[in-house]
Amino acid sequence: FYHMALLSSPEKRGTSIIVAPDLFTNDFGGFIDLVQFIEESLPKHELDGVIQLAPFHPQFEFAGEDNSKISTFTNKSPYPMIHILREAEVTAAVDQLDGDASRVWKRNVKLLETLEDRLGSERTMKWLKNPERYDKGVKEIIKGVLKEVKMSGFDSC
Repeated sequence: FYHMALLSSPEKRGTSIIVAPDLFTNDFGGFIDLVQFIEESLPKHELDGVIQLAPFHPQFEFAGEDNSKISTFTNKSPYPMIHILREAEVTAAVDQLDGDASRVWKRNVKLLETLEDRLGSERTMKWLKNPERYDKGVKEIIKGVLKEVKMSGFDSC
């Protein structure tokens, strides 16, 4: 992993995702411990300031948050995943948002909350857990919500 990250060309898109469907699937704490271990090893491999990690997990929880809220789904995923990003690309993207990285997260929360308003809480949660199960009507609602949120001042996110 580290060797590939160092050898990859900075001109190429610098994002990768490690999907681990059988690793810590039911153990969010163990997964976060793994992510922290990897982050702590970045300086040893001269990758501190070069890459950053974004974890996603089926049981993802934000410390101090009401984890029953729809907004907690911004970091949930079907499987444990680690998104590996080039820090220079993250910095460039944040610069385009006037230095406010929270705008991306806010847009994602707004999207989920708007979806919940349209579909209702129970239906939204069911869709998030199994999107393939839903009909064209739900998909059209989701397309409309995506367009609405994009056009509501979040289009640069």
